[in-house]
Amino acid sequence: MATLSPELVPHDIVGNTVRFTLSYNPAAVFGLSIGPWSRLALIVITLVILVILFRMYLQAGMRERLVAVALGLICGGAVGNLVDRLLSPAGVVDFIDVGAGAVRFWTFNVADSGITVGAILLAIALWRSAGRPPAAGPT
Repeated sequence: MATLSPELVPHDIVGNTVRFTLSYNPAAVFGLSIGPWSRLALIVITLVILVILFRMYLQAGMRERLVAVALGLICGGAVGNLVDRLLSPAGVVDFIDVGAGAVRFWTFNVADSGITVGAILLAIALWRSAGRPPAAGPT
């Protein structure tokens, strides 16, 4: 992190398209704040979501590998951001800055990428299984 300091100063990685720019996000996704209790609320929300995702994993069954991979990516990203949020009152460390010139996407981190890819894979898995009867569980 020291090599990315100071905050908000871009470092070109792949020209101007991919840059590393240190920033801290004390709020939720896309910088959405829920007030002065954001940090505590987001910690509690993350823990609740992790419990729900773990229950989904237990119910997924051994043959549903795509669901297991998706849930693993989502949980891994959530835990990564949770650890950042617990250790730093400044917020989650974001540093991946993608765009062209002045047109930039939100700065994000590897955990955010895992959550996003996992959510897409989970949506695909659930869409593919729609209309199929649920797998029989252990008896």
